[in-house]
Amino acid sequence: MREKNKLLLRTRAVLRAALNYLTLMNPYIYIGLGGVYRQKVRQNLSFVQQQAEISDNLSIKINIDPSEIIKTVAFTLNIKEMDIYGKTRIQEVAYARHLSVHLIRQICPKVVLKKIGNLLNRDHSTVINSIKASESLFRFDEKYRKDYNKVLENL
Repeated sequence: MREKNKLLLRTRAVLRAALNYLTLMNPYIYIGLGGVYRQKVRQNLSFVQQQAEISDNLSIKINIDPSEIIKTVAFTLNIKEMDIYGKTRIQEVAYARHLSVHLIRQICPKVVLKKIGNLLNRDHSTVINSIKASESLFRFDEKYRKDYNKVLENL
């Protein structure tokens, strides 16, 4: 009986930590409100698992320079590299910029937001918004995931 209780407490603690993490990522998740929200939590849990698998797979490629990632994104998406560094807000370029920031954060976790912002001629708060947008795209947009995988293959 004690072992069952310990296991139950550990399971609850792990679930509570996962839900705390998910609600930080996505504040409108509430378990008690019904099936739609439970489905949202399941989607986010699978997203967290995908991110963990990706970061495990990319541990070999940590020595890649962030500018090399931006070059590869530009090449893969057929966009000029200077457009990614520039101030244009055209949807295709912003998409490439989001993808670049997402990959830099995944592949080079030690690179701080300020350095990413300096690299892209942006402020660190803009980089934070880009990370949120790219995580949302990664969760829900199949085309974004395909482009993400293409860039990884080209690295």
